[in-house]
Amino acid sequence: HESYLFKSGAGCRVRFAVVMKLATILDEGSNQFALEYDSTVGRKNQTRLDAVTYEKAILEARAYLSINEDDRDEAGDQWTVM
Repeated sequence: HESYLFKSGAGCRVRFAVVMKLATILDEGSNQFALEYDSTVGRKNQTRLDAVTYEKAILEARAYLSINEDDRDEAGDQWTVM
């Protein structure tokens, strides 16, 4: 995951922000779904899913991106699938 360091003021408080990766299920009509997700270089990728329901599309997307039950992939990056 990507972390950013923020500093502020004379007291120099420091905080980290973790960036979450986003995967979006696209409803293409007629029981067809696609997956759009960000790559590690900031480009959007898209692939067609074989699922015929939204619920199955989410499961297929999570498997495709190797997202575990803690919403993290094999590299430890955190994901949101919508």
